[in-house]
Amino acid sequence: MKYKEAIKRRIKFSTPLGLVKVDRLFELKKSDIIECLKESRKILKESESDDYLSFLDTTTPVNHDEELRFEILKDIYLDMCNEENREIEEREIKKHNEKIYRQLSKIDEMEFESKSRDELLALLK
Repeated sequence: MKYKEAIKRRIKFSTPLGLVKVDRLFELKKSDIIECLKESRKILKESESDDYLSFLDTTTPVNHDEELRFEILKDIYLDMCNEENREIEEREIKKHNEKIYRQLSKIDEMEFESKSRDELLALLK
């Protein structure tokens, strides 16, 4: 829903590519997303008041656009992290399986080499 809301409200994000709409955020590198997140968080912090119990004041202006920007950037960042982790796990599984296949191949070769002449002749087609 937050993406839909950002599109409807035509929210733009300040990035190294310039001001971009939501769909272009996916073109950014993870490091760029991190910088955008930091900047958005900084803007949100500046808009918060440090007064004791100021959070009770309902007249305090809330920067809904910036909150939405932050939530979207955070979501994209977490997706990037999850994708990286998934890719790392897939590489590790592939490496692990290749090691097992190599060992199985060695075992098959040893078993084949240990066959008698008669067993080998029986294997001929």
